[in-house]
Amino acid sequence: MSDGGVGGQGGTINKMLESEKYLFVSSSDGKIHIYGTKDRELYEKMTCHPNNILDFDIHTSGRLLVSTGTDKKIKLWNLLDTKEIYHKNIQKQIDFVRFLPDDNLLLGLDKTLVIMNINSNELDSVIEHEGRLTDVLVSENLIISSGTNFS
Repeated sequence: MSDGGVGGQGGTINKMLESEKYLFVSSSDGKIHIYGTKDRELYEKMTCHPNNILDFDIHTSGRLLVSTGTDKKIKLWNLLDTKEIYHKNIQKQIDFVRFLPDDNLLLGLDKTLVIMNINSNELDSVIEHEGRLTDVLVSENLIISSGTNFS
């Protein structure tokens, strides 16, 4: 990073998340770069997907990261060693992925929100929307979604 900017990406920056110690930056080249928030140094460059990363989230513990890309896979990463723990091919493009307070995953697919039970590896609850989802926020026990053509 130089002059307060983020550098080193080989593609367009898609998302940035900041924790107490780190800044996570994903891009269209399939990588997530991890920078120190204080020293602005690049600590790690993770190749998460073969191409565009659509979304990612950091677990509240700060030890796990979940990512999704145009390869239609969800991948779970251990941030202590930046190794992949798990992946699942969903066969549909996943636009949003969020950790839920119960440690399950919330997936946003076009007009549908799906809860993925990480213990059973199954897609459980489904919430249909009238329009395409544009963003999802998980706040304590609330799921807040926005989209097109919502009533």
